[in-house]
Amino acid sequence: DGDGDADVLSASQQDDRIAWYENGVVANDECSDAIQLVSEMAVDFNSSFATYSADAPARSCGGGISGADPLDIWYVFTAPSSGPASVSTCGTADFDTTLEVYSGHCGALISEGCRDNFTGCSGSTSLIGFNVTAFTTYYVRLAGRADATGTGEIKAIYPTAFANEDCSTARPIGIGETAYGNVGAGDSGV
Repeated sequence: DGDGDADVLSASQQDDRIAWYENGVVANDECSDAIQLVSEMAVDFNSSFATYSADAPARSCGGGISGADPLDIWYVFTAPSSGPASVSTCGTADFDTTLEVYSGHCGALISEGCRDNFTGCSGSTSLIGFNVTAFTTYYVRLAGRADATGTGEIKAIYPTAFANEDCSTARPIGIGETAYGNVGAGDSGV
C-alpha cells in the first residue's frame, strides 16, 4: 500500500480464504475502507488494532466500554438478487463477537439488524440472518462485546443469482449512478 511497512495479502483457493494484514493497522478499520465479502467465502480477520469508527452510528447491541461505540472492523457486499442472507463468526472467533448489518452508505447508515451471540455458536460468537434486496449494498460491522478484539473468520451467505439475468427481466437504468455487477451471472443464451 506504499507506506513502507510489511503488508501481507494471503489467499487460498483450496479452502476459500482471503486474509489481509497490515503491520499494526487494520486495513478495514473504518466503514469507508470496508473489505468486500463474497458469498460463501470465509475471510480471516484480526481486529487487535481496531479503533473506534469516526462516522458510524451507535450500535444496537453488545455495548462497548464507552457504552455504545465499539472497537470495530468493516465489511461490505452488494446483493445481486433479493432473498435471505446471513453473516457469521459462528465458532470461528477467539472472542465474544457482535455483528451489525447496515444499508445506506458510510456516514448515513441504517441498521438492518444486530446480533450479539447466537444460540448454537460456541465461544459467544455471532450469526445474523436478514433479508436482502437486489442491487442494495450492505455494510457489516464486526465488533467485540465490551471492546474485546481478536482473530477469527467472517463469512457471508447471500443470493447470487441475478434477478435480471435474462432479457425478459432486464433492469432499467437511469441517469446517475447505477449499482451493477456480474459475479455469479450465468449465460443468458443471447
